Amino acid sequence: MHQPTHSEHDNNYSAIIIGSGFGGSMMASRLTEAGMSVLVLERGPWRDTLPVREAGIEQRKPLPRTGGVLSALRSLHPPIGPKRGIRLNKYGYLDVWIGKGIKAPCTSNVGGGSHIWAAMMDRPAAGFWDNRATGLNDSLMEPHYQRVEQELKGVQPPDATQVPNHTDHAWQGESYFTPLNAGDQPPMGILYPEQAGAPQAVKDENGIVRMPMDFTTDHGMFGCPSGSKSTVDALYLLPAMNKGLVVKDMHEVQSFSRNPSGGYELEVHDLRSGHHVKFSTPVLVMCAGTMNTNYLMLNAVDTAALGTLPALGKGFGANGDLIAHWPAPDKPPRDSALGPPIHGRVQIKGHEDAAYVILVGGETPPVPGFLRRKARQRQQL
Repeated sequence: MHQPTHSEHDNNYSAIIIGSGFGGSMMASRLTEAGMSVLVLERGPWRDTLPVREAGIEQRKPLPRTGGVLSALRSLHPPIGPKRGIRLNKYGYLDVWIGKGIKAPCTSNVGGGSHIWAAMMDRPAAGFWDNRATGLNDSLMEPHYQRVEQELKGVQPPDATQVPNHTDHAWQGESYFTPLNAGDQPPMGILYPEQAGAPQAVKDENGIVRMPMDFTTDHGMFGCPSGSKSTVDALYLLPAMNKGLVVKDMHEVQSFSRNPSGGYELEVHDLRSGHHVKFSTPVLVMCAGTMNTNYLMLNAVDTAALGTLPALGKGFGANGDLIAHWPAPDKPPRDSALGPPIHGRVQIKGHEDAAYVILVGGETPPVPGFLRRKARQRQQL
């Protein structure tokens, strides 16, 4: 068997960030703004979207929306099997972790989970941050929420009645929903068209090119090729790269350890060349998502590479979605795939004191036609 060679040690960065999703991209942008030399290591590829093409990124891989079902799965992690899972396609879009009582899909792209997110910028209930840690409260967090909403282009549609299936109008009068109050809908990271008709590409203040959303095409969890859904590769990484940020895609961190002289050493697999690369950095930021951050951290503790972290592995958090499929009782059947990936909030009649329910569009997965048609007639709650 061919043994991959090691390239020379690379220690030219004052900070290395593992992962390029929401946490990694925002951290990379902030540190680059502060004048640090920053490297982002991402195991997935750049995806072939309009903003990425227009920025001149040459090595791109299709989203499942355009690449088909074989591009969807990267690896499977069943309860029984190899420790590192079963890899199916190194350029694949999703890792699927299956455990007792939980199923966790994890994306693998430059931009991480922003390609799969539904673009709704919901906030926790009032008081969520109060006394969660010393000095932390809602007031302290408010300017951060405002900044991120602005950077992710969170807006309301210019005219909700022109947005198919939007819950402010499409479900009016239905007996199972209670009407919402004005202002109950959170902002969406969507580039809405100013008017119906053929949309024209627009360029933002950072030179990022996006196309307003076409409500007749899919742009949800399997990706948004037009860039009309806000993603952090387009809105954070590309502008930061113009200021010196370095992003290495298809670079999978396999392990890291403390350096006796200070800082950290990383063993990284270049998935394109097959080579193994070593990096050193005084500052290491873990932003590899819930499953992969825990995997790397637990591995570092198991191998005594990180020291003792007694709280590690005692629990973890995710977005906690509880998903239900609902065949909407409409005759003829409603085409629930029209509109943005999220149709908006709803409140179920008789349960007004409970949490809001989010109505998700019936996005059609990259599967054969008869299954796609069935999916278009279902809502997700």
